[in-house]
Amino acid sequence: MFLSFCQKIKLIVIKVIPVIFFLFLFIPFFVQADDSSKELIFSESAITKEQSVSLTECKVTVSAQAFKKANGIKLEKIDNLLPENSVWQKNSALYQFSVSNPSDYKTDNKTKIIFNYSNNNYLKQIFFFDSNYKVWRPLPSIDNPKNKTVTAFFPFSFVRLALFSNPNVLAVGEASYYGYKSGNYAASPDFPKGTKLRVYNLNNNKFVDVEINDFGPDRKKFPTRVIDLEKQAFKKIAPLSDGLAKIKIEILSAPSGTIKKGLKENKKTINNAPVTKKVEVKKTTKVDINSQNTKPKKETDLEIESKSGIVLSCQDDSILWEKDSNKTFPVASLTKLVAIKVFLGQNIDPETIVTYRSKDEKYNLKYCSNGEAAKLSLKDGEKVKIKDLLYSSLIASTNNTIETLVRVSGLGRETFILRMNKKAAQWGATTTHFIEPTGLSPKNVSSAADYAIIAKEVFQDETIQKITTLPSYTFYTVDTKKKHYLKNTSRLVREDKFDVTGSKTGYLHEAGYCLATRAIKDDKEIITVTLGAQSREDSFKDTENLLSYGLKNYSLKQNK
Repeated sequence: MFLSFCQKIKLIVIKVIPVIFFLFLFIPFFVQADDSSKELIFSESAITKEQSVSLTECKVTVSAQAFKKANGIKLEKIDNLLPENSVWQKNSALYQFSVSNPSDYKTDNKTKIIFNYSNNNYLKQIFFFDSNYKVWRPLPSIDNPKNKTVTAFFPFSFVRLALFSNPNVLAVGEASYYGYKSGNYAASPDFPKGTKLRVYNLNNNKFVDVEINDFGPDRKKFPTRVIDLEKQAFKKIAPLSDGLAKIKIEILSAPSGTIKKGLKENKKTINNAPVTKKVEVKKTTKVDINSQNTKPKKETDLEIESKSGIVLSCQDDSILWEKDSNKTFPVASLTKLVAIKVFLGQNIDPETIVTYRSKDEKYNLKYCSNGEAAKLSLKDGEKVKIKDLLYSSLIASTNNTIETLVRVSGLGRETFILRMNKKAAQWGATTTHFIEPTGLSPKNVSSAADYAIIAKEVFQDETIQKITTLPSYTFYTVDTKKKHYLKNTSRLVREDKFDVTGSKTGYLHEAGYCLATRAIKDDKEIITVTLGAQSREDSFKDTENLLSYGLKNYSLKQNK
């Protein structure tokens, strides 16, 4: 009998234990699951598949290959109070997402979050808590009224998120049409002129992108009417005979003003819900808009024409002045600073001779016509030193040379761009995102606050500092001996008003004129960033005023 018992035990060991081991290797399992917390642990074999955790109204999904090795993810419902004001009101509880081992989490992956909601036709936005500035920031969010869900993506290994809605702005309802200034236009009682919206017909999923150019309809008479479309725009999503279309809207871009009703009470709440003091998260960078060292000057004390701006002390990371510095805008050729920083990280000898290929320009032509973007005049097959490509990219802001550097960097183009995003995230620039390396795409976005962080890091590089402060540069191609004269696009380095230790310009129709500058006075350095100026002259004038103000007030502060 004892022998029979031992044989049974042996059978269990041989047949059952391997099965358990197999399950452990390939099937993720929950180590905790209740109403307020859920943690998912998975093995290295499971990282090739996406993994999800859900709690009540919230679901987070991590993409496949987001981890380098076995890891875990956790979703928790937090008891902290959520902020509310006349603009944004909470639509969910507060949730915290975390990765067990952040060092093995690839920050260039996008993690998806979905919130479910009850019937509500108001504008909805998923916000995350930005610990750098102690504010709530919006994530690009997609509302699906049919499923009653809102979806967004984020790159963080630790983050707190919540769903908010704006009861002053209708986002789902009906649209009619009118005849005025034929084209892709619309009238809205909620959005100012110049706002660009994407309008979806919920019955056929057709959409049209429109610009608001008029006021209406009267919400008191038509409480379910979101907007009215100019009839040419209406015809793109429904026949005029329908009279009305059931629609939803998504905001593509908004002018530097505010959304009507409520947001006028506090301009900064267009992108930021105010934070309650009970919410605390780990800091990812020293720049903190609410720190004791931070005393941003009121906008009324110093006016600039640019849509956004900031003055940052390099010594203690205090913000000396800011205007809408948390709002995101296209950053144009300021992108090149990060691209060059990534390239320099490859440690390639600048005297290396490479062959120029005209195919490099084709990437530029995806975003502009031939002749519209700055480029270095090179012929296919010409030999040039890497050093000269670097100087051309930063001094003359040439776009084809950036693509050449990407090609010869030893990284694939996609990997190169991922590294740009990863580097920005590592520095703490959490709202910055690049889809290409030159700045020609308006989808390369950031905020003045983020780019102050980036500029501080980038301008510490001696090579970048040296190049961006040269008034001009001359070089010859290696084989054809063709002379190239480059003039710095930043006039601040060609003049003697300030001791500039780094400067980069940017321009794109969608971005306006942008400028990031570092200057020194008596061994004290500041960073200024301006975004969205209407003219190059305004951009330089704004920056000069900010430099004067910042260096003066920083010096006064140090002497106190």
